[in-house]
Amino acid sequence: MDGATQLAGSSLAEGAASVQGRFVAGWQEFADGLDVSAVDARWGEMAEHSAAVLACHEDRTYPGAIVASLSIPWGNNRGDLGGYHLVWARDCIEVALARLALGERVAARRTLSWLCAAQQPDGHWTQNAFPDGRPFWTGIQLDEVALPIILAAALEVDVDDHQIKAMVHRAVGYLIEHGPASPQDRWEENAGVNAYTLAAVVSALLAATRWFGSVDAAYLRSLARYWNDRIEDWLYVVDGPFSANLPIDGYYVRLGRTDGVHDARGQIDVRTVTTFAWPAISWWPVTSWPWLGSGCATLKTSGSSTP
Repeated sequence: MDGATQLAGSSLAEGAASVQGRFVAGWQEFADGLDVSAVDARWGEMAEHSAAVLACHEDRTYPGAIVASLSIPWGNNRGDLGGYHLVWARDCIEVALARLALGERVAARRTLSWLCAAQQPDGHWTQNAFPDGRPFWTGIQLDEVALPIILAAALEVDVDDHQIKAMVHRAVGYLIEHGPASPQDRWEENAGVNAYTLAAVVSALLAATRWFGSVDAAYLRSLARYWNDRIEDWLYVVDGPFSANLPIDGYYVRLGRTDGVHDARGQIDVRTVTTFAWPAISWWPVTSWPWLGSGCATLKTSGSSTP
């Protein structure tokens, strides 16, 4: 509140005409930098309006910090200091990628710089944070560790950029050590393996290879392939409750459980229904992968009813 009062007083002292001129000039410069040439002409104006809405969510004091929303949907009835006007790395990066698609490369790079500064020493990002980088909710969601890598790759940051390279290395180390199961899914409710987070993590491992030497890059590719190839083990149920009355043998669930071990092989917890588990099914001959080592032979337990 004190800061807002100070800024209001400064604007009054400067004069309305001068403040208005700077405000209009800033938005005009923003509009001139947009590139909607790839958008169908019927939707060009809509894309420009959307871009303006997204730009409104970037903090001016801490450039690159983009809040999820300028609102607190539940109002002031519970004294919540956060609401949605906090920076979730996920939302922040999705906005940055959208701005990059519209030619706002400088804006997207600002966001990457903010993320680099907000990264925790062990390589993860907190569930959300204030624009000044202070954590608010401190949960961990692995997609928010993976997406900064994807943004760096989309921006084609120079591999010799020391700060970004260090950021990527820390994030990759965290994903390797803690993945593929996430302490929270993106809805901030359950731990386990889910398709969205797994896709983000696998993509990040592949995107990160450009910042590693050949040996480490080969390892990242093999790990990404291994996690990708086990989607059915973690997320596919056979003869589950939804297939009983349908002409299907099985289906994918939102979240696979891990029981404290990052391996859901054998059983899958159908949390979107209730608390029961169903046998998983294996589609992949994991013992044929020489880079995984002989120890992985014990994983070949297709159709087992226990982990």
